[in-house]
Amino acid sequence: MYPNEEFTDVVDKNYTISLWVPGHYQGEAPAPTVHEVKICHVPKSRGYSREFSGFATQGKALEEGLRLRAALLADKIRDSDERHLWLAVYDPPTKILHRRNEVLFDACDDGQHEKGRHKNGFADSELPHNVISKLHNLYQALFG
Repeated sequence: MYPNEEFTDVVDKNYTISLWVPGHYQGEAPAPTVHEVKICHVPKSRGYSREFSGFATQGKALEEGLRLRAALLADKIRDSDERHLWLAVYDPPTKILHRRNEVLFDACDDGQHEKGRHKNGFADSELPHNVISKLHNLYQALFG
């Protein structure tokens, strides 16, 4: 999802659902039988995550994204790309207790963050400089 600057809503409500292909199908996954389903090979990447329990609603994902961002700021980690918030839901909707979810930010690798440009194409100068302070203030207001 693509959160707005304040992490109070998402900018684009067009979601993509990804499923992990089990190891014995890696490289030779069965062909999809529906044209909307596509097999995509995702390259290895690095990022930062925060685990949480309960049902992963959009609001809960945004709240946990704020918490992840605050933890990264507290640890002085500056190579996260917070414009895209990944949500991983590991349990089926029928599981009620002990659910496991994660929110994730991509990390900007050295080769993808060259000359002040993030891997999504935005230059550092194009980033709103007050986003971090807004996130911090909103986090403090919500969670103390």
